[in-house]
Amino acid sequence: MSALPPLPRAASRPPVPALLMAALLVAAATLSVFAQPKPADRQALVAQKAKLVEQLLASAKVQAAQNSGDPQVQAALERARSLLREAAQDSDAAQAELRVNEALRLTSQATRPQDKAKAAAEAAAAPGAATRQGELREQVTEYRRAIVSAVQARGAAAGNAGSTLASLDSHLAEAQRHQDGGRTAEATVALEQAYRVAVETLSALRAGETVAIELKFNTPADEYAYELKRYQGHETLLSQTLAAQPLPGATRVAVDQRADEARALQARAADSAARGDHAAGVKLLEDAVKQLFRALQAAGMPGLY
Repeated sequence: MSALPPLPRAASRPPVPALLMAALLVAAATLSVFAQPKPADRQALVAQKAKLVEQLLASAKVQAAQNSGDPQVQAALERARSLLREAAQDSDAAQAELRVNEALRLTSQATRPQDKAKAAAEAAAAPGAATRQGELREQVTEYRRAIVSAVQARGAAAGNAGSTLASLDSHLAEAQRHQDGGRTAEATVALEQAYRVAVETLSALRAGETVAIELKFNTPADEYAYELKRYQGHETLLSQTLAAQPLPGATRVAVDQRADEARALQARAADSAARGDHAAGVKLLEDAVKQLFRALQAAGMPGLY
């Protein structure tokens, strides 16, 4: 397990300076927003994104949504397919890109739980809820140890990070009370809040440091399982960030687009893993995490600048 979710990881490769990689990812995200590509380059990018949406539309997750019998979901997916056809025929790359972006948004929205209360109840009752809570608690516990070490090493320079531990422990205690009372959904929420506090604190403490991580896995399936946890950690962090602070319209649109692209990549990764191609799934999950990282940076997540 890595010491900090936004850090890159490597399998059987030399260690990578994490903050250098983070800077490169942020630079890439900035370039993608402000750079003005040549028409031919832009058309190629639009075609690549359209292919991504086509693959997502063919994924098992979307097929399940298509067969759900929900007329709104079916209409959204049909509209997405129609927009892709229109984009393929549009000679204006800018207009084509708008159509492809809308197709991606519709496809992602169609596979997203529409009723948050129902989704939370289902998640609480799901067999994997206990596993998810165990993973969150394990991660938070590791981050807490890292925070304690960083506070001890930095002394007064750590600022009020030491007092943050009290808030972290409060969330953990709250999660335990909910769990003891059988309130699984509430326990998960408290653990997610603890996770957010831990990551923000550790990010701030490690600002300016260079951290190298090297991981090795016994099988591609083990590596895939690790990357999936890393994706889920970033996804949780983004969800908590968006819940904690409203974003201006244009910023929220940009963040949502990154998150939609991440979900599309994760769906493709799941399909690859289901076919036994875990190596391809790992690469897709790594790309998905990069998109979530950029979404977090755009949302103003502390420690990601």
